[in-house]
Amino acid sequence: MMKTLRAWLACAMLVVPAVAMAQAAAGPLKSDQVRIQYAVFYLPAPAADPLQRLNALATANRAGPMLTDTLPVGATRLALVRGRVEKDPRAKYRPPDLALLQHLGRGLSPEQGRALQQTQQVLVLDFAHPGARALESLRAADELVEKLAREAGALVWDQQTREIFTPDAWKQRRLDTWSGNLPQVGRHITFYAYNKGQMVRAVSLGMAKFGLPDVVVQDFSRSASRPMGILLGALTQSLVEGAPASLPGNFKLELASIRHPQVQKELAAASKKGATGIAQLTLSPGTPEKEDPPGRLLEVGFPAEPGADRHAAYAALLRSAFGGEDTVMTVKPNAPELLEASKRARERLPQLKAAFAAGLAPGEFIQLRMPFRTPQGGIEYMWVEVTDWKDSRITGILKNQPRAIPTLREGQVVEVREENAFDYLRISADGKREGNETGKVAQKLGGR
Repeated sequence: MMKTLRAWLACAMLVVPAVAMAQAAAGPLKSDQVRIQYAVFYLPAPAADPLQRLNALATANRAGPMLTDTLPVGATRLALVRGRVEKDPRAKYRPPDLALLQHLGRGLSPEQGRALQQTQQVLVLDFAHPGARALESLRAADELVEKLAREAGALVWDQQTREIFTPDAWKQRRLDTWSGNLPQVGRHITFYAYNKGQMVRAVSLGMAKFGLPDVVVQDFSRSASRPMGILLGALTQSLVEGAPASLPGNFKLELASIRHPQVQKELAAASKKGATGIAQLTLSPGTPEKEDPPGRLLEVGFPAEPGADRHAAYAALLRSAFGGEDTVMTVKPNAPELLEASKRARERLPQLKAAFAAGLAPGEFIQLRMPFRTPQGGIEYMWVEVTDWKDSRITGILKNQPRAIPTLREGQVVEVREENAFDYLRISADGKREGNETGKVAQKLGGR
């Protein structure tokens, strides 16, 4: 759900001059005014005058935006569109290069990607409308740009999400995913997550199209990227559907209240045993970083129980909202087969340590199965996601809910020793899994 690239974010911002970034102001989230910018890239040049075609389509559709030569600096009570043609794209509105198209392109063939590099004209479209008409005006803008691109065999650039589409991909993602008057928000925005130290920061791009701030979550573990992406998707859908919210303040996200049927279906598929479908969040003005989208930004927080750190708060909220299942070893850990599997796993520790020191790829993480002493004198084996590994000292985040150790919580930051590692699990950005040797043996022996 969340892409894990960072380098291209700054590059994509160079396509047009960036708008100043800002914290979201205190008060209601919904803006009174909405501004959107799209662009139509011709391959390589249009057969007809782009502004004449814009005028013809805008005039024919009285329900769509009204064509104007100048957009008002302040508020507007009408839905407006202004078009301009850039005839020197590489200098003034350059397209993504072939390397960036691997990440930004939606539905493009290699031939279209190469033709894009030779584009000679770009039609830039600036839309403005009242926030109260954000949904109907967004739909009309998306329909207009699709018609312009389709009749010319051109491509559509979304400046807010920094993606470029074929007309078919645009229609499939932006137009065909409405349910009545409700958009499927996840098809109109993008989430990007990137490593920040040994943790992850995620930010949305595109919420300004709905008159709302983009959202950011700081400092969560790499392995939490998928559930965090699902949570942020539900939050943005709820806000667009009109859930009341203001800054700063608490926000009760109720998954069952989301009305879009496809989003409901996806949330149901993501929920596991014990899910409550409720997430208690906090919303506060966010501090933008240089790669963030222009405009307002709000930070999503997680109320923590007394004595719990923020990582434990993340874990508790995600487990409460979506449920979860722990991997529990129910066979004796000193069984010969398990000890042999553990030995094989431990032989990989030097390579894992070296890989961690060299820097893991975005979306990749390493977990170690470690023993923890229970108050009764026993041992509980749990997974720890590595966040720091120096000499034999390892700092990490506990990934299981302890069953017999009341002083520990899932998500808590713990310190362990390399020599005590019982097993490992390495998951790459594409989901490939390596390790869990003892888990495989435990399944054969009748445990888990």
